[in-house]
Amino acid sequence: MPDINFLFNCWLKDPENENIFSGILRTLLSERKFEDVLVVFADASAYLQNKFFFSKIDALLSLKRYSEASVEIDKLSDNSSLKSYYSAVLLYLGGQAESAMNALNKAAEQAQLEDKGHLLKARLHYIKSEMKPALSCLEKISDSSRDAEYFGLSALLALDLGNIKLAKSSAEKSLKLSQNQFDALLALASIFVSELELSQASVIIEKCLTLQPKSGRSWSVKGQVSLFNRLYDIAEQDFRSALIYMPDHIGTWHLLAWNYYLLGRLDQAEEAFKHALALDNAFGESYGGLAVIAAVKGRIDECNHYIKLAFKLNKRSFSAEYAKALVEQSEGNTNGAENRVKGLLAQSSHLSDFTYAQLVARVVESVGND
Repeated sequence: MPDINFLFNCWLKDPENENIFSGILRTLLSERKFEDVLVVFADASAYLQNKFFFSKIDALLSLKRYSEASVEIDKLSDNSSLKSYYSAVLLYLGGQAESAMNALNKAAEQAQLEDKGHLLKARLHYIKSEMKPALSCLEKISDSSRDAEYFGLSALLALDLGNIKLAKSSAEKSLKLSQNQFDALLALASIFVSELELSQASVIIEKCLTLQPKSGRSWSVKGQVSLFNRLYDIAEQDFRSALIYMPDHIGTWHLLAWNYYLLGRLDQAEEAFKHALALDNAFGESYGGLAVIAAVKGRIDECNHYIKLAFKLNKRSFSAEYAKALVEQSEGNTNGAENRVKGLLAQSSHLSDFTYAQLVARVVESVGND
């Protein structure tokens, strides 16, 4: 990223230079200095203001000054692809994701959708967990428009699809372009958690929460850091904070349940698993978690019922396998239980190249270093 002071000095000598002015705006936006963007924009010539008006709109939107942004957007031609895009952005930021998608689809029908619009459509599909359409939208973006936001969203998408190598490389590309790109930071923090690189994950997730303190996913990742550091009371607070902003996130309800399980608060663990089940009764790990709780409480018939339901939905249900080991242990089949657990630990984590046994070993090692 160019030195901002150097760019300002160059601009003073050549105040009509488009490339220098563009560099100043890009640098300030990447550093999230949105108020400075508006100040610089006001000092620019009418020609540069007209040429780079979209930077002013970007700054106003980032500052949540939506009314002012709307005034600027209304100045654009009705046939402008940017007007279609920014109108959709306003709808999205106002919590009207479906209306935003409709506006973008209409723009696409009228051949008014450019790369920024495809990127927003990709984000809207991603929010709805529509991975293939999200990928399709990203593929339509030209190489010259593949900026920090593009690589950041690509990193999150790759992460959720289990392609950790691509997620990491995309995040790194994004952060080279902008050190504060939120999606890239969140993806990288999640990857470090999956690899139990907890110190690195902690630093990055704190940065995420500084950038977006109401990000439920960031709070959930922070909870995982606390959980793996055996700070269970703090983890509970983190997961509860996450659920304020994304109350229907099943994964966080599961994490909260397992945190309660490790605290020995089985009733609350059971309640959390049941809450997850109410959100989606076709998710096997919810039944598997309930099977574990039932096994620990000695309700073996109920446990076996939940195990059956879990395996029906997911033949490789980790929690259901663990519940079976607990049942075998309770029946005196120690060898069977131990072999089942060994089999579980030999499996590879879906979010890293480590087996569960290797991850457990890293946790044990960290305990020994305390």
